[in-house]
Amino acid sequence: VYLIAGFVIAALCHPRRGNYLLSSAPWVSIIAGAAVLAPHVYWLASNDAGPLHYALTGHAASSVSEELTKTLAYAAGGIAYVLLPAAIYLLAVRPDRRLLAAAFWPADPDRRMLVLLLAVPLALPMLTAPIAGVLLTPLWTMSAWFLLPVVLLSPPQIALTRAATMRVALVVVIVTAAALAASPIVAWRIFVIEAEKGRACCRVVSEALTGAWHATTGRPLAIVAGDTSLARAATFYSSDHPGWSPDLPPLPSRAVDEQRAHAGSAIVCLAADRACLDEAERSTAGRSGVVRVEENATASFLGVTTASAKVVFVIVPPQP
Repeated sequence: VYLIAGFVIAALCHPRRGNYLLSSAPWVSIIAGAAVLAPHVYWLASNDAGPLHYALTGHAASSVSEELTKTLAYAAGGIAYVLLPAAIYLLAVRPDRRLLAAAFWPADPDRRMLVLLLAVPLALPMLTAPIAGVLLTPLWTMSAWFLLPVVLLSPPQIALTRAATMRVALVVVIVTAAALAASPIVAWRIFVIEAEKGRACCRVVSEALTGAWHATTGRPLAIVAGDTSLARAATFYSSDHPGWSPDLPPLPSRAVDEQRAHAGSAIVCLAADRACLDEAERSTAGRSGVVRVEENATASFLGVTTASAKVVFVIVPPQP
């Protein structure tokens, strides 16, 4: 929505907007864009606008102060995402104030349109979020930053030397190599932390869940729900690669409920997670043939073995 708004605003701000709007170009763009978006709009309508429901409920503001704080954090976090490339740009190009002005507000209307296409999708959410009562998160700025390098490097006065380019490439290689070398240590640390929460044995739990489902129903596992970490992991580790359906709010849509009744579903919870078990009991009330299975799972990584995690599988076979 904000990207399309950026297209419209950038086109209307261009001095030759009249010639553009009277030509076939915008209409060809609209038809092509509508054709690309049509399947997504159809899916959205067929699934009760689930992503919009999630944004409005899962990110709903509880007060004006929270809204303001989150909006400022959105702006600060978005800028923080590009601090490193911006610093590299400053060191490599060494632009003066005149060159920065030529990049961020150029005299050329075509390049100025690119600046608007960058700025509008970033700034417009901060203006509309208070009206919609939605809390913004900096992660949502990611899709807009693709134009930043184009804007920064578009002035023809920029002289980027080969030596500066090679230094930037060398920094990228060093950082990448350091991240690769550190990855086993990071993975081990995450494993230890997740072991304390009982979620370090996703592969083992997924395999046990698939086996219990096959033993009960004799057919492939289509849908898994319950604990978010374990249920999502099952979509990857299970040989059946089931779809994931949330049980806790935001609630599944009517279409998802019908699919789960038709194909059946498995719910996986940690035995100590009372909220997950209560939700499983609520969502399976009145279903026939429900089977409850308890398992103890252990996993090891780089010599570290987790404490046994007790999990509960609630198997709901296809319903008549």
